[in-house]
Amino acid sequence: MALVLSLALVACSSESAPASSVSTSVAGTSNASELDEGAREAGTMAAKASIGTQAPVTSPSEPDGAPQDPEPQEKKPQRTPKFNFGPDGSIPDADLTKYHVVLRTSIDAVDVGAITVGLWGDKAPITVRNFLRLSDEGFYDGLSFHRIMRDFMVQGGDPTGSGMGSSPHGTIKAEFSDDPSRAHRYGVLSMARSSGRPDSASSQFFICCDESPGVWNLDGQYSSFGRITSGVKTLEALADVPTGGRERSSPSKSVLITRAEVVEGPTPTGETIERPEVVPELNGEPAKVVIQHCLLSFDQVPRIKAKRTKEEAEKLAGEIAEKVRAGEDLVALVREHSDDPVQPDDESPGVYRLLNNGVRDRVAERQMYELTRDFQKFDDGLREKQKAGELTAEQVTAQSEAERQATIEKLDELRWAARSGMVPGFGNVAFSLKVGEVGISAFDADDSPFGWHVIKRLE
Repeated sequence: MALVLSLALVACSSESAPASSVSTSVAGTSNASELDEGAREAGTMAAKASIGTQAPVTSPSEPDGAPQDPEPQEKKPQRTPKFNFGPDGSIPDADLTKYHVVLRTSIDAVDVGAITVGLWGDKAPITVRNFLRLSDEGFYDGLSFHRIMRDFMVQGGDPTGSGMGSSPHGTIKAEFSDDPSRAHRYGVLSMARSSGRPDSASSQFFICCDESPGVWNLDGQYSSFGRITSGVKTLEALADVPTGGRERSSPSKSVLITRAEVVEGPTPTGETIERPEVVPELNGEPAKVVIQHCLLSFDQVPRIKAKRTKEEAEKLAGEIAEKVRAGEDLVALVREHSDDPVQPDDESPGVYRLLNNGVRDRVAERQMYELTRDFQKFDDGLREKQKAGELTAEQVTAQSEAERQATIEKLDELRWAARSGMVPGFGNVAFSLKVGEVGISAFDADDSPFGWHVIKRLE
């Protein structure tokens, strides 16, 4: 059951009304979580997506269809298997951990290196055996990564290259798990399947190439069965291939598995498996700032309902800036004069935590995701107790509301808004200040259309 956290955004947002109410879904395990407008603008949210064989990735604007179970394909083995991973083979489940797979790859016929995959044969034996068998038979040799989403995953293993192909050995039973050791994260290998059909996985697999709610939300819904132990540079090369098509996931170049080879012996380790941080060019500006501001609007700005004239607003902005520079408390001035909504219990009204363009805080993103997930589990537990007669509806409502408010407070402490979500003048001033400095984003119909912002950088 998805609940709603109501959050407020203020007039420095470039796309919202001066005082807008934003519905924030606290999602469970069936949808990618939605935190808030600022978080989405900051690039923290991945598309709500399902990964399947006929519709491997479904964007929010393209709802799931009704895919049929794929028919087994007639692709013949490319080489004589070195091992016997068939269901009646000589290799027991207990020995599956002794093998790993090396995926050699190319882009437009140019070799881009190999990805070594360590497999969790002790945790997902059905899935691992299937992957080892297909790799050992040469089934994956020459197949493409037909679907690529830079901030989500790269998907391959389809003999038709259309998203509708499958293994000659048919489908396998799902091995979903919420075990943290099998959590979806950067570099994790998992099986694609048809939406709504848990046991429809066959040959198509994907490798996660980001850390985001869209990735984390796959836990318990898709069969993760391994993680790369080397080849980050290669995975990044695959993920960076330009894409197009209706959902912008069709690679514009030929991206192939040239050979998938099963290797017996310990999986090589030692490489750090994480997405390389891309440091944007900030031209000397800070990556993050914490600021406090006071909005001085006037009677000709739509929807704000300020009573002062334009001239009065400009004069007051200058006076407030000088008072703050002289050491006067900005909190009191915000409460007295700001045309942004101020909540009575807000101890720091007008404070923003801003990320510069292209900057992410993945640690905060993960913490926010876990908070929303934990709230949903808590609320679901209350509903189960109500069904069992252990709690009344009134008790459920009271406990849920208390936890919801506590979650909102924790989210507020972690949330970063994106500079791109603010009006240009606001961001330009905020990121030009040194800690302790005060500046003014002057009214401009294009760059600062809500009035004058007196801004002090706190951190």
